[in-house]
Amino acid sequence: MHCTLRRAETLTAGVCADYALRALLLEAWFGPKPGLVDRFSSNSHHDMDYELFRRSSFALRPWFEKVFTEAEKNADLDLSQLFSSCLRPLGIEAEAEMLRITGGVNTHRGALFSIGLLGSAFAVLRTRGEPVTIKAVRQSAAFMVQGISLELDKVKASAGEGARGEAEAGFPSLDAALRRLGESDINALTDLALELEQGSCSDRKAGFIDYELSRVLVSVSAIMEDSNIIRRSGRDVLNTYRHFCRRVDRGADRIEQLWSEEYHRLCLFTLEKGISPGGAADMVSAALFLTFLEKNE
Repeated sequence: MHCTLRRAETLTAGVCADYALRALLLEAWFGPKPGLVDRFSSNSHHDMDYELFRRSSFALRPWFEKVFTEAEKNADLDLSQLFSSCLRPLGIEAEAEMLRITGGVNTHRGALFSIGLLGSAFAVLRTRGEPVTIKAVRQSAAFMVQGISLELDKVKASAGEGARGEAEAGFPSLDAALRRLGESDINALTDLALELEQGSCSDRKAGFIDYELSRVLVSVSAIMEDSNIIRRSGRDVLNTYRHFCRRVDRGADRIEQLWSEEYHRLCLFTLEKGISPGGAADMVSAALFLTFLEKNE
């Protein structure tokens, strides 16, 4: 996505925070998902459920607005200085609020980091009057956090660089997510996300949206080195999971092919191993956020 975002001047910090909220709500809602919390089940998680994700999402919305506003106010700073001096302290406060709301459960740490970075990068580009494209937003976000993965200790680094490495590299896993979303019914996704924010969700296109977003998740999982899975069960299990995802992804061009025995085997595998592809879920949320920014209606 290299085109300039439509009506970027109308995307205030508050509007961007609304899009961030809707992205989180939509990601938590769709299902069935392999290992992840959705509106049907907690799956591999015993300490969280769909309602907890909703509460966490709403709690983070004002913090996204604060972070994006701070980026606008300090857009003249060097990007790395902006992150370390202004954005990171706010992110730490936002994470503390999330943990307070959830009773210490990490529902959205990765999504907070990724969407916070991308939204802040957008705010800087818009405030500076520079061309605002998805590519430029991703590159600016990467510049903000160069070297951040070096802060990981050896134990954490052995499980991969996770969200930090993804951000430093310009979010390469977003390519698969944005490509699949580009094939989706964006109007239906936008309408449902707004309904979820307002608490009045209809089932008009529920099955089809479940299908489209599951395709996005599987496409990302097929290529991503998800540190959440590595930390829980090791690289061998991750490789098996990714193999399942590649097989499902290759046959997911029609709804009856995605909801196949292969997809159900994938979901069962995550339950048997107790794994949850949280990194891929964060990329789905981030891709939805960028898609809402690009559509901007």
